[in-house]
Amino acid sequence: MSLLENVFNARRAEVLEGSVSIVVNLVLWLVRLIAGLISGSASLIVDAWHGLSDMGTSAVVVASSRIASRPPDRDHPYGHGKATDIASMLMGLMLVGIGAYFALESAISVSRGTAAINYDMVIYAIVTAGVVVPAKVILGYWAKRLGKKHNSMLCIADSAHHVADALITGFVIISLALTYSLRSPYIDRLVAIAIAAIVIYEGMKIIRSSVQKLMDYVPEDIVRSIESIVREIDEVSEVHDIRVRNYGGALFVEFCLHFKERNIPLVKAHEISHKVEEMIKSRLRNVAEVLIHQEPEEGS
Repeated sequence: MSLLENVFNARRAEVLEGSVSIVVNLVLWLVRLIAGLISGSASLIVDAWHGLSDMGTSAVVVASSRIASRPPDRDHPYGHGKATDIASMLMGLMLVGIGAYFALESAISVSRGTAAINYDMVIYAIVTAGVVVPAKVILGYWAKRLGKKHNSMLCIADSAHHVADALITGFVIISLALTYSLRSPYIDRLVAIAIAAIVIYEGMKIIRSSVQKLMDYVPEDIVRSIESIVREIDEVSEVHDIRVRNYGGALFVEFCLHFKERNIPLVKAHEISHKVEEMIKSRLRNVAEVLIHQEPEEGS
């Protein structure tokens, strides 16, 4: 399968995963929000909005994947793949904002002593939250398999959101059970603050990863792999200044190559470089282009 087909399949998988997630998350958001409002559970309300943020991230996945699917043009010679990185950063910022808002609201509620729970509806809230957990786990497992199959980091990132949402809902169930048994609304509010902190942490991780890609951060494992491949060629003495750019899953590689033979013929140098390029493309997934600067061995 060609790189173009791989990238196309990744974009198609992202649109599918995002579309299914939007529908599922919208339903689960509404179910949790209603249960949270009628029971007075701040933790369940925060959890509901966290789930809605998952729907927002899925919408971003769909929109950014459509943009990233556009072919290279005169103004964008490397394609539009960076749209997915920008989208991921927006997803992270959205999570940080939601987490900060609900952490502040819950903290104010605790400090002012205004927390209130409708204990008659807590059991209903627990049952509702219990339905959410398996639904999100299944959705997360499916999204992860889809992402690994088609090499889509957006699908894998979205799967992490689904699983994290399921875990957070699990904590909400425990807090609601304790709130009901101890008749203390402050347990629910403190758990809401903890959930908000987790949401903020998730957002910060996504922002950090997105910024690294936008700043053309070179993963060390890819550099080592390129060095290992090049060293297999007897005519090559050294490789350095390795640069890798990630454009929505398509990798653009460039580096300097030293030949052992000082006065190597241009045709032979080209043949060796072409061999190196083909080896890298065959062993490293989604390498779109390899640009090699050829140099003779110094002092030879």
